[in-house]
Amino acid sequence: MRNYVLHGLSFGCTVMLWGLNIFLGGCSHHPDTGSYVKIYLARLDSTLGQVGAFRRNMDAELVNLKGKAAQAITEDARYYYNRLIAEKYENFITDSAFVYLEKNLEIARRNERNDWLAESYLSMARIHSIAGFFEDSQAALQEAGSLLFSEDLLPDYYVEQIRYWSQLSIYHNTPLHDNLYLYADSLTACVPDSLSSYHLWGRFWGEKDEAKKERVRQGLIRRVSVLDHGDAWYERLCFATGILSSVLNHPEEAIQYHVQEMCVSISHVSRNLPALTIVADLARSMGELSYALRFMKAHIRMQDDYPDRVRGYTLSQPYALIYDETVQKLEEGAQRQQIFMGFLTAMALGMCIALLVVYRLFREQSKLRLELERSNRRLDSSIRQLSEQQLQLQHSNASLSESKRLLAETNAQLNDANYLKEVYIGNLFAACSEYIGKLTGWKKSIYRQLKVHRQDDLVKLLHGGDFATNDEVSELNSHFDRIFLSIFPNFVEELNSLLRPEERIVLEHRQRLSTEVRIYALVRLGVNSSVKIAKILGLSTQTVYNIRMKMRARATVSDEEFPKRVSRLGSIQHHPQAHPITAPT
Repeated sequence: MRNYVLHGLSFGCTVMLWGLNIFLGGCSHHPDTGSYVKIYLARLDSTLGQVGAFRRNMDAELVNLKGKAAQAITEDARYYYNRLIAEKYENFITDSAFVYLEKNLEIARRNERNDWLAESYLSMARIHSIAGFFEDSQAALQEAGSLLFSEDLLPDYYVEQIRYWSQLSIYHNTPLHDNLYLYADSLTACVPDSLSSYHLWGRFWGEKDEAKKERVRQGLIRRVSVLDHGDAWYERLCFATGILSSVLNHPEEAIQYHVQEMCVSISHVSRNLPALTIVADLARSMGELSYALRFMKAHIRMQDDYPDRVRGYTLSQPYALIYDETVQKLEEGAQRQQIFMGFLTAMALGMCIALLVVYRLFREQSKLRLELERSNRRLDSSIRQLSEQQLQLQHSNASLSESKRLLAETNAQLNDANYLKEVYIGNLFAACSEYIGKLTGWKKSIYRQLKVHRQDDLVKLLHGGDFATNDEVSELNSHFDRIFLSIFPNFVEELNSLLRPEERIVLEHRQRLSTEVRIYALVRLGVNSSVKIAKILGLSTQTVYNIRMKMRARATVSDEEFPKRVSRLGSIQHHPQAHPITAPT
């Protein structure tokens, strides 16, 4: 029963959270915009908030330029500063821009500079087109066209003709005029460099093939990426890129480039209202109504500062769409709120009933928890006892493993000792047999000498008081060397590993040990006494002692450690098929 109630409570909470999520989600049917778009919209919103600061900067620049124009000495300087001032006023205060352009027209006529006249008329045509004064714009273009201007101004002439015909079509809400395509083709032909801003501007307006528009868009993107924000072409090409991105169904990139265009325009105190309208409409289409409303409010404020027919006309339709969608969203939100409140009330009643049930369950659960804690304490005690027994078992296993290891080492040592005994007993019998044979030969020789009364020869033979000769000692050592190396073939190399590199031993014969190596071979076999070693090898005790001291001085380990390490050198090589070495007859 308790499980059913708990599952019911869990389900109820889940449903309530689901309903809350639906309510908070709002009524928008638009897909969520990515953070990429929101970053650009927030950037434009932030830039719009800095209009006052940009205006103050512009006023300061104008004061500076006007001061330089007033102080200009040459006509060239006055014309230059007047042109800069007119460009500043161009999208800001149109009447002021015309005042300085008129001054430049007077300077151009006074100096008979047709290029200045043409340039000034083109600037006037641009301002008239932007403001919507198309007759004045056409008259200025005709004046500019009647002048013989240089090739440098010809692309600007085509650009202003394109501006005139495009603005005229927007104003009358008609398809683009054929003259616009004519001037666009002329501009493209006039500037054949496909990477130049003029060429791309001409292709933007003149390209009719839908399949080629994507290539034009990519060219514009590359060009915009290398232009400086202060370049006059930056705003135009951003506008063109945004329009083509929107036409080719790239809404996020359309917002990106229109926002870049607007941010630069606002920083130049330029009332670029059409671009702001486009961004607001794109934000609306992507569900960002809050940004769309803020942009349209900014549009209205700018419209009050800079009223003109073209921009006033472009405001009404996007604003109506944004307003309608906002009202629809509010109405849907109110309806959803009513439904949710009813749902929330029912859920609240259900939750009250559930809380009463849960309270009873908690009381029973508290009793079960106390009983469980007592059981856990008993279990913990059993676990501790088991852990202690397990620890004792681990200690016993460790002791057993150590005993097993020691037993294995002892067995290995016993096996090695047994093997040494077998080998040396066999060789001992062979050596004894050899020397018994030699003693028999000596006995026979002495008997013959005595029989024939040759005492003098016998005295000479026995002179020295010992039967052993140097040859026999050498033969005994040779037997020892062969037997030892057959059991410990790597003894010399391992002994050298205990010596310094420059002190290592090199044997003259592979199967023949030197005296110093033979001494330590006996040490390996367990003979540590220098007295015993001297007797076995037929050397004096002092000689053996001196050799051992010299070897210790050549070692890389301490004097105490060296004999211990020697006694462990070499692994015994067991040869079951090997037989003791027989002595020669």
